[in-house]
Amino acid sequence: MAKSSKQQPFLNPAPNNPNPPQFVPAPPYVSHTFQAAGPPPQVGPHFANFHNSSFSFAPLASLPPAPPPPPPIKYPIEDLQVAPRHEGPKRPALKFFSQDTPSDIGKTKGEGNGILMKSIGPLLESWDTLNVYCEIFKLDSFTFDDFVEAMQFSSEDVDCELFVEMHCAALKMLVSSEADGGKIQVQLPDMDEEDEDEESGAEASPAPTPTPEPEPKPKGRATRSSLAKAEAEALKAEPDPVRGQTPEPKEAHRAAEMQVDIGWIDRLRKRDFKNGGWQIIIVGLLHQLSKNPRNFESCETLLKELAPLNMPPTPDTARQQYSKLDVNLRIQALQILCMLCAETKAVRGYMEECSEQMTGFRKEKIQFQRDRKAL
Repeated sequence: MAKSSKQQPFLNPAPNNPNPPQFVPAPPYVSHTFQAAGPPPQVGPHFANFHNSSFSFAPLASLPPAPPPPPPIKYPIEDLQVAPRHEGPKRPALKFFSQDTPSDIGKTKGEGNGILMKSIGPLLESWDTLNVYCEIFKLDSFTFDDFVEAMQFSSEDVDCELFVEMHCAALKMLVSSEADGGKIQVQLPDMDEEDEDEESGAEASPAPTPTPEPEPKPKGRATRSSLAKAEAEALKAEPDPVRGQTPEPKEAHRAAEMQVDIGWIDRLRKRDFKNGGWQIIIVGLLHQLSKNPRNFESCETLLKELAPLNMPPTPDTARQQYSKLDVNLRIQALQILCMLCAETKAVRGYMEECSEQMTGFRKEKIQFQRDRKAL
Protein backbone atom coordinates (compact mmCIF):
# COMPACT_ATOMS: atom_id res chain seq x y z
CA MET A 1 0.00 0.00 0.00
CA ALA A 2 2.85 2.42 0.75
CA LYS A 3 4.47 1.69 -2.64
CA SER A 4 1.29 2.37 -4.60
CA SER A 5 0.64 5.72 -2.94
CA LYS A 6 3.92 7.15 -4.20
CA GLN A 7 3.68 9.29 -7.35
CA GLN A 8 5.59 8.22 -10.35
CA PRO A 9 8.12 10.69 -11.67
CA PHE A 10 6.52 10.83 -15.14
CA LEU A 11 3.16 11.81 -13.64
CA ASN A 12 4.45 15.01 -12.05
CA PRO A 13 2.66 18.14 -13.45
CA ALA A 14 4.53 20.74 -15.48
CA PRO A 15 5.89 23.71 -13.50
CA ASN A 16 3.64 26.75 -13.37
CA ASN A 17 4.52 29.64 -15.72
CA PRO A 18 4.45 32.91 -13.82
CA ASN A 19 3.85 34.96 -17.04
CA PRO A 20 1.13 33.19 -19.13
CA PRO A 21 0.74 34.42 -22.80
CA GLN A 22 -2.20 36.67 -23.55
CA PHE A 23 -4.80 35.56 -26.16
CA VAL A 24 -4.65 37.62 -29.31
CA PRO A 25 -7.67 37.29 -31.64
CA ALA A 26 -7.04 36.55 -35.31
CA PRO A 27 -7.62 39.28 -37.89
CA PRO A 28 -11.01 39.19 -39.58
CA TYR A 29 -11.42 37.23 -42.87
CA VAL A 30 -14.12 38.02 -45.44
CA SER A 31 -16.22 35.05 -46.44
CA HIS A 32 -16.59 34.17 -50.11
CA THR A 33 -20.36 34.54 -49.78
CA PHE A 34 -20.35 37.98 -48.11
CA GLN A 35 -18.85 41.34 -48.92
CA ALA A 36 -18.01 44.12 -46.46
CA ALA A 37 -20.26 47.16 -46.85
CA GLY A 38 -18.06 49.63 -44.93
CA PRO A 39 -14.41 50.57 -45.22
CA PRO A 40 -11.91 47.83 -44.44
CA PRO A 41 -10.64 47.85 -40.85
CA GLN A 42 -7.21 49.23 -40.18
CA VAL A 43 -5.13 46.49 -38.72
CA GLY A 44 -2.41 47.83 -36.56
CA PRO A 45 -0.93 47.76 -33.08
CA HIS A 46 -4.08 49.30 -31.59
CA PHE A 47 -6.65 46.55 -31.34
CA ALA A 48 -9.18 48.65 -29.44
CA ASN A 49 -10.43 50.30 -32.64
CA PHE A 50 -10.98 46.87 -34.19
CA HIS A 51 -13.13 45.65 -31.28
CA ASN A 52 -15.17 48.85 -31.12
CA SER A 53 -15.81 49.11 -34.90
CA SER A 54 -18.92 47.57 -36.42
CA PHE A 55 -19.26 46.01 -39.89
CA SER A 56 -22.25 44.99 -42.01
CA PHE A 57 -22.06 42.31 -44.76
CA ALA A 58 -24.48 42.15 -47.69
CA PRO A 59 -25.16 38.71 -49.29
CA LEU A 60 -24.23 38.25 -52.96
CA ALA A 61 -26.90 37.60 -55.59
CA SER A 62 -27.78 33.89 -55.54
CA LEU A 63 -27.14 31.89 -58.74
CA PRO A 64 -30.13 30.33 -60.54
CA PRO A 65 -30.61 26.64 -59.77
CA ALA A 66 -29.21 24.14 -62.28
CA PRO A 67 -31.85 22.59 -64.56
CA PRO A 68 -32.75 19.00 -63.82
CA PRO A 69 -31.21 16.33 -66.07
CA PRO A 70 -33.38 15.17 -68.97
CA PRO A 71 -35.31 11.97 -68.39
CA PRO A 72 -33.85 8.83 -69.95
CA ILE A 73 -35.08 7.96 -73.45
CA LYS A 74 -37.43 5.03 -73.63
CA TYR A 75 -37.08 3.19 -76.90
CA PRO A 76 -38.66 2.70 -79.38
CA ILE A 77 -39.33 6.33 -80.26
CA GLU A 78 -40.60 8.21 -83.27
CA ASP A 79 -38.17 9.42 -85.91
CA LEU A 80 -39.29 13.00 -85.40
CA GLN A 81 -38.19 12.86 -81.76
CA VAL A 82 -34.57 12.20 -82.70
CA ALA A 83 -32.61 15.44 -82.54
CA PRO A 84 -30.74 16.23 -85.77
CA ARG A 85 -26.96 16.13 -85.75
CA HIS A 86 -25.22 18.70 -87.88
CA GLU A 87 -21.99 16.75 -88.11
CA GLY A 88 -23.32 13.24 -87.89
CA PRO A 89 -22.09 10.23 -89.84
CA LYS A 90 -22.40 10.64 -93.60
CA ARG A 91 -24.13 8.06 -95.73
CA PRO A 92 -21.74 6.26 -98.09
CA ALA A 93 -22.16 6.66 -101.81
CA LEU A 94 -24.61 4.30 -103.50
CA LYS A 95 -23.11 1.49 -105.52
CA PHE A 96 -25.17 0.43 -108.51
CA PHE A 97 -24.89 -3.07 -109.88
CA SER A 98 -25.63 -2.14 -113.47
CA GLN A 99 -23.54 0.03 -115.73
CA ASP A 100 -25.90 2.51 -117.39
CA THR A 101 -27.07 4.24 -114.20
CA PRO A 102 -27.63 8.00 -113.80
CA SER A 103 -24.29 8.27 -112.00
CA ASP A 104 -22.46 6.84 -115.04
CA ILE A 105 -23.71 9.34 -117.59
CA GLY A 106 -20.33 10.97 -118.12
CA LYS A 107 -18.36 7.73 -118.24
CA THR A 108 -17.25 5.97 -121.37
CA LYS A 109 -18.83 2.77 -122.56
CA GLY A 110 -17.20 -0.38 -121.34
CA GLU A 111 -16.55 0.66 -117.74
CA GLY A 112 -17.99 -1.39 -114.92
CA ASN A 113 -19.25 -4.95 -115.19
CA GLY A 114 -20.99 -4.42 -118.54
CA ILE A 115 -24.47 -5.40 -117.31
CA LEU A 116 -27.20 -2.98 -118.35
CA MET A 117 -30.21 -2.02 -116.28
CA LYS A 118 -32.60 -3.75 -118.68
CA SER A 119 -30.78 -7.05 -117.98
CA ILE A 120 -31.06 -6.91 -114.18
CA GLY A 121 -34.62 -8.25 -114.14
CA PRO A 122 -33.95 -11.24 -116.43
CA LEU A 123 -30.72 -11.93 -114.52
CA LEU A 124 -32.52 -12.17 -111.17
CA GLU A 125 -35.38 -14.11 -112.73
CA SER A 126 -33.07 -16.75 -114.19
CA TRP A 127 -31.09 -17.13 -110.96
CA ASP A 128 -34.28 -17.50 -108.92
CA THR A 129 -35.73 -20.08 -111.32
CA LEU A 130 -32.61 -22.24 -111.30
CA ASN A 131 -32.37 -22.18 -107.50
CA VAL A 132 -36.05 -22.67 -106.66
CA TYR A 133 -36.39 -25.65 -109.01
CA CYS A 134 -32.89 -26.97 -108.45
CA GLU A 135 -34.28 -30.44 -107.65
CA ILE A 136 -35.85 -30.66 -111.09
CA PHE A 137 -32.83 -29.22 -112.89
CA LYS A 138 -30.58 -31.51 -110.80
CA LEU A 139 -28.34 -28.61 -109.83
CA ASP A 140 -26.81 -27.58 -106.55
CA SER A 141 -27.82 -24.20 -105.16
CA PHE A 142 -25.39 -21.38 -105.91
CA THR A 143 -25.08 -17.78 -104.79
CA PHE A 144 -25.93 -14.78 -106.91
CA ASP A 145 -22.30 -13.60 -106.94
CA ASP A 146 -21.12 -16.92 -108.37
CA PHE A 147 -23.92 -16.80 -110.90
CA VAL A 148 -22.93 -13.32 -112.11
CA GLU A 149 -19.26 -14.27 -112.35
CA ALA A 150 -20.17 -17.35 -114.37
CA MET A 151 -22.25 -15.28 -116.77
CA GLN A 152 -19.35 -12.86 -117.22
CA PHE A 153 -16.69 -15.54 -117.69
CA SER A 154 -15.32 -15.53 -121.23
CA SER A 155 -12.61 -17.86 -122.53
CA GLU A 156 -12.17 -20.00 -125.63
CA ASP A 157 -9.80 -22.46 -123.94
CA VAL A 158 -11.41 -23.01 -120.51
CA ASP A 159 -15.09 -23.73 -119.84
CA CYS A 160 -16.89 -22.51 -116.76
CA GLU A 161 -18.51 -25.57 -115.19
CA LEU A 162 -21.39 -23.66 -113.63
CA PHE A 163 -22.13 -21.86 -116.89
CA VAL A 164 -22.17 -25.10 -118.89
CA GLU A 165 -24.22 -27.03 -116.32
CA MET A 166 -26.92 -24.33 -116.19
CA HIS A 167 -27.51 -24.39 -119.93
CA CYS A 168 -27.31 -28.17 -120.27
CA ALA A 169 -29.72 -28.70 -117.37
CA ALA A 170 -32.21 -26.28 -118.92
CA LEU A 171 -31.94 -27.95 -122.33
CA LYS A 172 -32.56 -31.41 -120.84
CA MET A 173 -35.90 -30.17 -119.54
CA LEU A 174 -37.13 -29.33 -123.04
CA VAL A 175 -36.59 -32.73 -124.72
CA SER A 176 -36.31 -36.06 -122.95
CA SER A 177 -33.51 -38.46 -123.79
CA GLU A 178 -33.74 -41.36 -126.22
CA ALA A 179 -33.96 -43.81 -123.32
CA ASP A 180 -37.05 -41.97 -122.02
CA GLY A 181 -38.72 -41.71 -125.41
CA GLY A 182 -37.26 -38.48 -126.73
CA LYS A 183 -40.52 -36.56 -126.36
CA ILE A 184 -40.61 -32.79 -126.72
CA GLN A 185 -41.90 -31.29 -123.48
CA VAL A 186 -42.79 -27.80 -124.74
CA GLN A 187 -44.81 -26.34 -127.58
CA LEU A 188 -42.67 -24.99 -130.42
CA PRO A 189 -43.66 -23.20 -133.61
CA ASP A 190 -43.73 -25.33 -136.75
CA MET A 191 -40.90 -25.06 -139.25
CA ASP A 192 -41.91 -27.68 -141.85
CA GLU A 193 -44.72 -25.69 -143.45
CA GLU A 194 -42.45 -23.71 -145.75
CA ASP A 195 -40.41 -26.78 -146.73
CA GLU A 196 -43.54 -28.83 -147.49
CA ASP A 197 -44.94 -26.04 -149.63
CA GLU A 198 -41.72 -25.79 -151.61
CA GLU A 199 -41.51 -29.57 -152.11
CA SER A 200 -45.13 -29.87 -153.19
CA GLY A 201 -44.69 -26.97 -155.62
CA ALA A 202 -41.60 -28.56 -157.18
CA GLU A 203 -43.23 -31.98 -157.64
CA ALA A 204 -46.44 -30.63 -159.15
CA SER A 205 -46.58 -30.00 -162.91
CA PRO A 206 -46.19 -26.41 -163.94
CA ALA A 207 -49.60 -24.80 -164.31
CA PRO A 208 -50.35 -22.79 -167.45
CA THR A 209 -49.91 -19.09 -167.09
CA PRO A 210 -53.31 -17.47 -166.67
CA THR A 211 -54.32 -14.69 -168.98
CA PRO A 212 -54.00 -11.32 -167.34
CA GLU A 213 -57.27 -9.86 -166.27
CA PRO A 214 -58.11 -6.40 -167.45
CA GLU A 215 -57.46 -3.72 -164.90
CA PRO A 216 -60.63 -2.38 -163.37
CA LYS A 217 -61.41 1.13 -164.41
CA PRO A 218 -61.47 3.64 -161.60
CA LYS A 219 -64.94 4.43 -160.48
CA GLY A 220 -65.96 7.97 -160.85
CA ARG A 221 -63.52 10.66 -161.77
CA ALA A 222 -59.84 9.62 -162.00
CA THR A 223 -57.30 11.86 -160.30
CA ARG A 224 -53.55 12.03 -160.44
CA SER A 225 -53.16 10.54 -156.99
CA SER A 226 -55.37 7.56 -157.82
CA LEU A 227 -53.49 6.89 -161.05
CA ALA A 228 -50.13 7.12 -159.23
CA LYS A 229 -51.28 4.58 -156.64
CA ALA A 230 -52.43 2.20 -159.37
CA GLU A 231 -49.05 2.44 -161.13
CA ALA A 232 -47.17 1.78 -157.87
CA GLU A 233 -49.21 -1.33 -157.16
CA ALA A 234 -48.64 -2.58 -160.70
CA LEU A 235 -44.86 -2.15 -160.32
CA LYS A 236 -44.88 -4.13 -157.07
CA ALA A 237 -46.81 -6.97 -158.68
CA GLU A 238 -44.42 -7.23 -161.64
CA PRO A 239 -41.57 -9.79 -161.26
CA ASP A 240 -37.92 -8.78 -161.17
CA PRO A 241 -36.71 -8.41 -164.79
CA VAL A 242 -33.25 -9.76 -163.90
CA ARG A 243 -34.22 -12.93 -162.03
CA GLY A 244 -37.67 -13.32 -163.42
CA GLN A 245 -39.20 -13.51 -159.92
CA THR A 246 -39.88 -11.32 -156.91
CA PRO A 247 -36.79 -10.60 -154.80
CA GLU A 248 -36.54 -12.63 -151.58
CA PRO A 249 -35.24 -11.13 -148.35
CA LYS A 250 -31.63 -12.01 -147.59
CA GLU A 251 -30.79 -14.12 -144.53
CA ALA A 252 -29.01 -12.26 -141.75
CA HIS A 253 -27.42 -15.40 -140.27
CA ARG A 254 -26.56 -19.03 -141.05
CA ALA A 255 -28.56 -20.71 -138.31
CA ALA A 256 -30.56 -22.79 -140.78
CA GLU A 257 -27.39 -24.16 -142.36
CA MET A 258 -26.14 -25.32 -138.96
CA GLN A 259 -29.09 -27.71 -138.70
CA VAL A 260 -28.61 -29.38 -142.09
CA ASP A 261 -26.51 -32.36 -140.97
CA ILE A 262 -28.41 -33.09 -137.76
CA GLY A 263 -31.27 -31.21 -136.18
CA TRP A 264 -31.06 -29.68 -132.75
CA ILE A 265 -33.85 -31.94 -131.44
CA ASP A 266 -32.05 -35.13 -132.47
CA ARG A 267 -28.80 -33.82 -131.07
CA LEU A 268 -30.53 -32.97 -127.80
CA ARG A 269 -32.11 -36.43 -127.58
CA LYS A 270 -28.66 -37.96 -127.85
CA ARG A 271 -27.33 -35.51 -125.22
CA ASP A 272 -24.53 -34.45 -127.57
CA PHE A 273 -23.25 -31.49 -125.58
CA LYS A 274 -19.48 -31.70 -126.09
CA ASN A 275 -17.35 -29.72 -128.56
CA GLY A 276 -19.91 -27.01 -129.16
CA GLY A 277 -22.87 -29.36 -129.08
CA TRP A 278 -25.02 -27.48 -126.57
CA GLN A 279 -24.21 -24.14 -128.24
CA ILE A 280 -25.44 -25.32 -131.65
CA ILE A 281 -28.53 -26.79 -129.96
CA ILE A 282 -29.34 -23.33 -128.62
CA VAL A 283 -28.83 -21.89 -132.11
CA GLY A 284 -31.36 -24.35 -133.56
CA LEU A 285 -33.81 -23.71 -130.75
CA LEU A 286 -33.60 -19.94 -131.22
CA HIS A 287 -34.02 -20.35 -134.97
CA GLN A 288 -37.22 -22.30 -134.47
CA LEU A 289 -38.51 -19.85 -131.85
CA SER A 290 -37.90 -16.98 -134.26
CA LYS A 291 -40.81 -18.29 -136.37
CA ASN A 292 -43.07 -16.88 -133.68
CA PRO A 293 -43.54 -13.14 -134.37
CA ARG A 294 -43.44 -12.39 -130.67
CA ASN A 295 -39.90 -13.81 -130.31
CA PHE A 296 -38.58 -12.81 -133.72
CA GLU A 297 -36.66 -9.69 -132.75
CA SER A 298 -34.92 -11.10 -129.66
CA CYS A 299 -34.01 -14.37 -131.38
CA GLU A 300 -32.68 -12.67 -134.51
CA THR A 301 -30.38 -10.50 -132.41
CA LEU A 302 -28.87 -13.60 -130.82
CA LEU A 303 -28.63 -15.56 -134.07
CA LYS A 304 -26.70 -12.77 -135.80
CA GLU A 305 -24.02 -13.13 -133.14
CA LEU A 306 -24.00 -16.93 -132.83
CA ALA A 307 -24.25 -17.81 -136.53
CA PRO A 308 -22.70 -14.92 -138.48
CA LEU A 309 -22.55 -14.89 -142.26
CA ASN A 310 -18.75 -14.58 -142.43
CA MET A 311 -18.07 -17.85 -140.55
CA PRO A 312 -18.74 -21.50 -141.46
CA PRO A 313 -21.93 -23.07 -140.06
CA THR A 314 -20.24 -25.54 -137.71
CA PRO A 315 -20.51 -26.37 -133.99
CA ASP A 316 -17.06 -24.89 -133.46
CA THR A 317 -18.33 -21.54 -134.75
CA ALA A 318 -21.22 -21.62 -132.29
CA ARG A 319 -18.81 -22.45 -129.46
CA GLN A 320 -16.42 -19.62 -130.31
CA GLN A 321 -19.18 -17.07 -130.76
CA TYR A 322 -20.86 -18.06 -127.50
CA SER A 323 -17.58 -17.67 -125.61
CA LYS A 324 -17.28 -14.08 -126.92
CA LEU A 325 -20.97 -13.24 -126.58
CA ASP A 326 -21.90 -10.12 -124.66
CA VAL A 327 -23.10 -10.73 -121.12
CA ASN A 328 -26.44 -9.01 -121.79
CA LEU A 329 -27.12 -11.35 -124.73
CA ARG A 330 -26.13 -14.33 -122.57
CA ILE A 331 -28.67 -13.25 -119.98
CA GLN A 332 -31.30 -12.91 -122.69
CA ALA A 333 -30.64 -16.41 -124.04
CA LEU A 334 -30.72 -18.01 -120.57
CA GLN A 335 -33.97 -16.24 -119.77
CA ILE A 336 -35.56 -17.74 -122.90
CA LEU A 337 -34.51 -21.22 -121.77
CA CYS A 338 -35.87 -20.68 -118.26
CA MET A 339 -39.19 -19.41 -119.61
CA LEU A 340 -39.53 -22.52 -121.75
CA CYS A 341 -38.69 -24.76 -118.79
CA ALA A 342 -41.46 -23.14 -116.76
CA GLU A 343 -43.97 -24.50 -119.30
CA THR A 344 -42.94 -28.14 -118.89
CA LYS A 345 -44.98 -30.73 -117.02
CA ALA A 346 -42.13 -31.38 -114.62
CA VAL A 347 -42.22 -27.85 -113.23
CA ARG A 348 -45.99 -27.80 -113.01
CA GLY A 349 -46.03 -31.17 -111.28
CA TYR A 350 -43.41 -29.97 -108.81
CA MET A 351 -45.49 -26.89 -107.99
CA GLU A 352 -48.59 -29.02 -107.41
CA GLU A 353 -46.61 -31.39 -105.20
CA CYS A 354 -45.31 -28.49 -103.11
CA SER A 355 -48.83 -27.10 -102.79
CA GLU A 356 -50.17 -30.45 -101.55
CA GLN A 357 -47.29 -30.73 -99.11
CA MET A 358 -48.01 -27.28 -97.68
CA THR A 359 -51.68 -28.21 -97.31
CA GLY A 360 -50.67 -31.32 -95.36
CA PHE A 361 -48.44 -29.25 -93.07
CA ARG A 362 -51.29 -26.84 -92.34
CA LYS A 363 -53.62 -29.70 -91.42
CA GLU A 364 -51.01 -31.18 -89.10
CA LYS A 365 -50.53 -27.81 -87.43
CA ILE A 366 -54.27 -27.36 -86.87
CA GLN A 367 -54.59 -30.87 -85.42
CA PHE A 368 -51.62 -30.27 -83.14
CA GLN A 369 -53.18 -27.08 -81.79
CA ARG A 370 -56.47 -28.88 -81.13
CA ASP A 371 -54.72 -31.65 -79.22
CA ARG A 372 -52.78 -29.14 -77.13
CA LYS A 373 -55.97 -27.27 -76.18
CA ALA A 374 -57.64 -30.54 -75.20
CA LEU A 375 -54.82 -31.29 -72.75
